[in-house]
Amino acid sequence: MGGLQDIRNAVPPAPEARKATRIPGGEAQVGVGPAELISLVQDFVHWERRHLDEAVSAARQHIESPANWHRLVLYALTDALAYNFLLVGTLAAYLQE
Repeated sequence: MGGLQDIRNAVPPAPEARKATRIPGGEAQVGVGPAELISLVQDFVHWERRHLDEAVSAARQHIESPANWHRLVLYALTDALAYNFLLVGTLAAYLQE
């Protein structure tokens, strides 16, 4: 994890970047994004969670068949990862804009 922190320290912030502020409860908050962004994030999280639930379900159903277990669990995890990439990419693009 030190390598990622080194990159963060080396890359200067964007000129229009805002600092996160702490709100009661300890969570960081930067200005709330547009409704479309929030809706998109919720949609990506919904589908990512659905695929993670499918992975758990497939693991339970195919515990006796390792070949099917590996295949079906990895399909579901790969689908979940795709939504995770979409989520991170969308947020990064919005923040860079």
